[in-house]
Parts: sequence; structure tokens; C-alpha cells
Amino acid sequence: MVAKKVLPWRFGVPLLGLYTGARVEEISQLHVEDVKSVDGVLVIDINDNAEDKRVKTRDSMRIVPLHPFLLDELGFHRHVERVQAAGSVRIFPELRQFNLKYGLSVSVWFSKYRKEIGIEGAKSFHSFRHTFTTNLIHREVPVQVVDWLTGHASPGETAGRYTKLPTDPVVLLPHVLKLDFGVDLSHLKESKFAVKE
Repeated sequence: MVAKKVLPWRFGVPLLGLYTGARVEEISQLHVEDVKSVDGVLVIDINDNAEDKRVKTRDSMRIVPLHPFLLDELGFHRHVERVQAAGSVRIFPELRQFNLKYGLSVSVWFSKYRKEIGIEGAKSFHSFRHTFTTNLIHREVPVQVVDWLTGHASPGETAGRYTKLPTDPVVLLPHVLKLDFGVDLSHLKESKFAVKE
């Protein structure tokens, strides 16, 4: 039996989904310049500022603070520095576009992978987004903040039209820090894809 090639995106994309609530395509198409510091907070900038990037709606364009677990334990920012030093424009250069989407191969792989490891039921990559949202709501993060972090328009006249959402990463980071999935993921820092100093 031929061993399957393990690629960095198979490690990084699901974890970004879990800790940012971003859609699979939003993560898969990220450029290295989309990971940046804003007011001292490392964020991903979800935008359509390049020909190979698309967003679902105008509300999808947003800045999401990166959880310290992704940075301190897994060295995601160092991964970005490495691929940039290697001359890549994109964070996960191994991903190729199919039907104008980088995330299609991620979705197909994840569907097969979850079955291989025994996860049954109607679970898909999108479940990471549901888990992120549910976790924050259960920790009493305001719905409007969760909507901003996940790129949804806030429903209702007051929230949608009159309320200015907190888009400053310094204001948003404390909400992201409330994420707690009740699972010990510390073993992931031993992965060869967790970039140490």
C-alpha cells in the first residue's frame, strides 16, 4: 500500500477553520499578505483583493484576530514567513484551483478523511464554522460580534443599520480568546507542521 502524502494544508486549513470560523474557500485562497499585524494583533484579512480570490458577499470581507493557540503553539505565522521566503504568494501553495475554487479539494479530502477516522453523520468542513459560532454564543459573545467574525450581515433594523460593529482587532481579540472547545489539542504542537522558532 502506498503511503498518503501529508501536506501542510491538511494540518493548517482545518485548524484555521476551527479557530477563525472562516469558510473553507476563504482560508484556502489566503495570500501571505493577508496575515498581518493590525494594532499589534495578528489577523487574517479576508478579502477579494486579487484575481484568484473571491468572497461570498460584501459582508464576508473582514479581519479576524488569530487565536494564540495558532500562533504560540502551532507557529502559524512562522509557516507564513516560510512560504513567503520560498517565493509563494499563497499560504497553502499546494492547493490548486478547480472550478475557480481552491477549497474544493479541501472539502473532498475532508469528507473522505472524516469517514476514515470514524466520524459519522452529516459532518463536513463547514462544521468547524458551526462549532466556532456555537462556542462563542455559549460563552455569551454578542451575536453581532459573532456575525462580524464569521462574515454575516447582522439581522434586524437596529443591529443591521444603526449599530456600528466592533471591527477593531484589539476589541475583537478578547472575544476570540473565549474559545474553549473542551478538548486538549496540545499534542498538535509536536506535529512536523507546527513551526517552531
